[in-house]
Amino acid sequence: PFSDRTLLDEKTPLLETLSKLAKEDFVFLRFLGAPSAIVTRSDLQKAPVRMWLFGIISILEMQLLQLIKNEAEEDWWKDLLSLKRQKAAQKIYKLRLEKKEEIGLVDCLQFGDKMTIFKKTDALFERTRFSSKNDWKSTMDKIESLRNNLAHSNEIREDSWPEKIDLAIRIEELVVLLEER
Repeated sequence: PFSDRTLLDEKTPLLETLSKLAKEDFVFLRFLGAPSAIVTRSDLQKAPVRMWLFGIISILEMQLLQLIKNEAEEDWWKDLLSLKRQKAAQKIYKLRLEKKEEIGLVDCLQFGDKMTIFKKTDALFERTRFSSKNDWKSTMDKIESLRNNLAHSNEIREDSWPEKIDLAIRIEELVVLLEER
């Protein structure tokens, strides 16, 4: 017999399935009313899940950038970054201009730069509804680390999937929250 705890319907949303996998080592999927497939945490290493995770992180990063662009006049954020980070953005900007890309300096910010700008700008930080700036930094550091692991095809330790799934849920919630105008 299959336990209701590990048996999911074929139309169960991905995030809900992942939430179950944060608590269970495996779940069964029911197709046409009958248990027909098993999903394990090792399946989370496969390309579709990794691409989905990378996609939601990319959407979050695009949201952060758009909100920075909407905040004030161009380059208002420069003084919030260290001289080293400003120079890094300038270097990328110069390379992209040489390629004839039509962009602004703000488009050359790295994930960590956007995180810093949000942390140091009260109006932007308040939109995140994080309880503290330390919580923001800790969460964003984890997101950046996951992003880098996914981008470089690094394997994600099986025992860390519950934490990664919780992080994915937070990312989804943050994306929805930041989309609110």
